[in-house]
Amino acid sequence: ATVQEKTIEVAATDNLSLLLSNALKEEYPQGFTRILLKNTEGKTSVAIREFLNKTAVVIPESLLPLFNEDFVLFMYASPGRKRLGVIAEFALTEGVQDILSAWETTLEQDTKPLWEIVGQKGSAYAPFFRQAVYQNNLVRFQTFSVLDFGVVYTLFDTKLILTTSFESLTKAVDLLMQSR
Repeated sequence: ATVQEKTIEVAATDNLSLLLSNALKEEYPQGFTRILLKNTEGKTSVAIREFLNKTAVVIPESLLPLFNEDFVLFMYASPGRKRLGVIAEFALTEGVQDILSAWETTLEQDTKPLWEIVGQKGSAYAPFFRQAVYQNNLVRFQTFSVLDFGVVYTLFDTKLILTTSFESLTKAVDLLMQSR
């Protein structure tokens, strides 16, 4: 599967959520588009901490030091919808599942800036997490609307995949399995 790329230049004073929101209004081919975030000064990639700070996404303090700096931000387009997702790699995964499980109580609120970029909650809002299994991976999800919109995550090998739809998560897992 080919992955399209879109580069967004981010200046120090830019509102990253607004930049992402505008980028999502454009037309994209169906499937994955990797969103490359580049700092205008020095043309370096935006590291995960900077991304989280600039989008006001909150993650547990205990999780932050376990991440590698590099991460993948992607948009998955299917007819009529676009979903945002993040693939972050852990330097080590010991205890990560427990931290993630504990995070579920505030995950919705903590990641709100990300899914507000994509869309609003619908009537099928579920205030709790459910689980499913995909390719032998435990997937945890909380549904916001009938249009497959919510907070969905899985721990895949050493990677955390966090997305705003079940479909985009399964496609991300497929993509990672292809590149193994």
